[in-house]
Amino acid sequence: MTLSTALFVPAVPEVREVSLAEHVEAAAAIVIKQFTPWRLLEAKGVSWEPALVLDAPALVTPSALQRLVPRCKDMGEVVYGVGGGRAADAAKFVAHALGLPWVCVPSALSCLAFFTAHVELWTLNGWERYEAAPATLVLLDWSLISAAPPLYRAAGIVDVLSLITACASWQRNPHAQPAYDASLADLARAVAMLGAQHARLAHAGEVSALRALAMALALTAQLERWAGHTHMRIGKEHVLAWQAYQLAEGATWRGEPAPPRFTYAQLLAAGILEAALRLDLDAALLREALGASVSRS
Repeated sequence: MTLSTALFVPAVPEVREVSLAEHVEAAAAIVIKQFTPWRLLEAKGVSWEPALVLDAPALVTPSALQRLVPRCKDMGEVVYGVGGGRAADAAKFVAHALGLPWVCVPSALSCLAFFTAHVELWTLNGWERYEAAPATLVLLDWSLISAAPPLYRAAGIVDVLSLITACASWQRNPHAQPAYDASLADLARAVAMLGAQHARLAHAGEVSALRALAMALALTAQLERWAGHTHMRIGKEHVLAWQAYQLAEGATWRGEPAPPRFTYAQLLAAGILEAALRLDLDAALLREALGASVSRS
């Protein structure tokens, strides 16, 4: 089954619902993977042999991604990212650097990166954003996504619900450029409501709810591309989450930041609730949806 493509082009990729055991890749493929999702795929029986399989970096930094590029050069004709946001961003970065198409295989609906055309890189000075290209194809295997740990399975809801607090921040910022657009903000809030209504069942692994969350994530990416800016998605909640991320960060190695003890989705969920409080928004729906999506059980 293929999801309706009318809202997925040209800024986001074609999205297909598939059984990955039946998917065949004829081109020489470079796979950048995270360990557990790839192990699950191998157990299901991948019906094609990759030309090269590499691990996604533990933390997405410029130097970590740049080290992957020479290892992949001349090794394949297409890049696959198998796993979460780390694998997607690594595949996106390598494919863009080598001028290759890339295919995204999410193991959970954990973030927006599966549908975007940019890479967000973590540096000691904060997040840096690099424009690349969206995936040629996103393959959604619900059996793989439903098997993801509850903490990650539907954690991408934070990227959808941040539309609510970010739009409120944008509306109250008299210096924002471009200025607040009520019509665009209304669209963004409608997408957020789509995600919120399905958050609990998506977290539980119910396929129709996961499908709705995938649609909400793709629409979020599309809206941002249409607008040409991030005001409706990034506001006070991301600032608060970023500050918490710095506080939670551990020691560094090789001059790179170590992963913190909390996922960014957990910290962003807290940032959304705190931003809602500061912006005098009704946080009841947000609290229910977030509590259902970023818990460990």
